Amino acid sequence: MKVVVIGQKWLGVQALEMALNGGHDVVKVIAPESDRLNTNATSKGLAVSAPPSQQAPVTALDVPDCDVIICAHAHVKLAPCTLLKPRHGAIGYHPSLLPLYRGKNAIADALKEHQKIIGGSVYLLDDGWDTGPVLLQDWSFVQDGDDAASIWRRVLAPMGLELLERAVFHLEAFGHWPEAQMQRT
Repeated sequence: MKVVVIGQKWLGVQALEMALNGGHDVVKVIAPESDRLNTNATSKGLAVSAPPSQQAPVTALDVPDCDVIICAHAHVKLAPCTLLKPRHGAIGYHPSLLPLYRGKNAIADALKEHQKIIGGSVYLLDDGWDTGPVLLQDWSFVQDGDDAASIWRRVLAPMGLELLERAVFHLEAFGHWPEAQMQRT
């Protein structure tokens, strides 16, 4: 499959490696200029660009023809026309059990409310923030002493990679996404 990876940091690099190791043709990577995903993709000779900004959406002009867009720690908005460009749409990982705790502070918000269970969701991106149909979810218990950073590193980042991998594998094996567990959240 032709894949575009949009993201940053550890999860972005791992999503890129997952796509490459799965034999996919990564046709573009979109990551901040100073980020390790940008550096990693550049060192592999892949087409790389930086997102316009966190305020400006990634447009269809930024994305080549592809089968799927994988967003991993992206923190950018995709313009509606961009969501229509990939044959199978765009998926993203969000570190909460959607529809709970949308947005950049999802983990901290869940911990602030003393949640004992925390989780992650892979969903189809739509025109909202973390609102598309949920494809896959997983969960874990919060441990005493967990803060947003520790639970991200210990549980939620690896969970995100696993869920993204499962979704992409399902698409590759069956030609469609797993049946949405929930429609637009």
